[in-house]
Amino acid sequence: MSELSIQPPEKRTPTVAIFNSSAIVCKGMEFVVQSIENLQLVGTATSTVNALALVRRENPDLVITDVSSPALDGILITQTIKDQLPSIKVLILTSVADDEHIFEALWAGADGYCLNDASAEKVKNAVQSVLGGAMWLDSSIVPSIRKGASDLGDSGLAKQSINLRIDEDLAGLTGREIEVLGLVALGYSNSRIATELSISFETVKTHIRHIMRKLAVTDRTQAAVLALKRRIVQ
Repeated sequence: MSELSIQPPEKRTPTVAIFNSSAIVCKGMEFVVQSIENLQLVGTATSTVNALALVRRENPDLVITDVSSPALDGILITQTIKDQLPSIKVLILTSVADDEHIFEALWAGADGYCLNDASAEKVKNAVQSVLGGAMWLDSSIVPSIRKGASDLGDSGLAKQSINLRIDEDLAGLTGREIEVLGLVALGYSNSRIATELSISFETVKTHIRHIMRKLAVTDRTQAAVLALKRRIVQ
């Protein structure tokens, strides 16, 4: 009797689509993407309509898109993808670094935000991180996120701004942990969270430790970004 050789199934090569209103930028990004091993480019688009059509046709694993231009609205693209095809990862690659667009992108569900003056190596890292399931933020915009969240918290709308809806990847958190996470995203210190929720400082620290473990994040900024992305704070 001959031996039966069973081969493991081949891993599917992740696919990516590139959207930018500038054909020149699309072409430059093609070179970057094609330099990444085990990644297949399935198309580019320079308008919102063509981008969404490509997404529905190709169902890529990753979309790289600009934020906003007259021809291509990356926020709308991100929202549509996350509403209709949430398994697709979205990486924002843009020159736009103002707070409004950063927060809109996160609220829309973007998995990463990278400035397009970054080196090719940094863009590669962003692509690989997002495909791997991590949240990726350009280091230069982290202060803006912290300040924007703090400004929102200082506006006096904290209670009204925290949405206790439990998202799928937050289902492991308790209601109290969701509240604490929302206040972290608003830039509150541990002592201020304790005062706001009428709990002890040590209890806040315990909640935050549990939140970070459950969400597999390593610092408050990552936790805050995840809260913003999942619209706990809006």
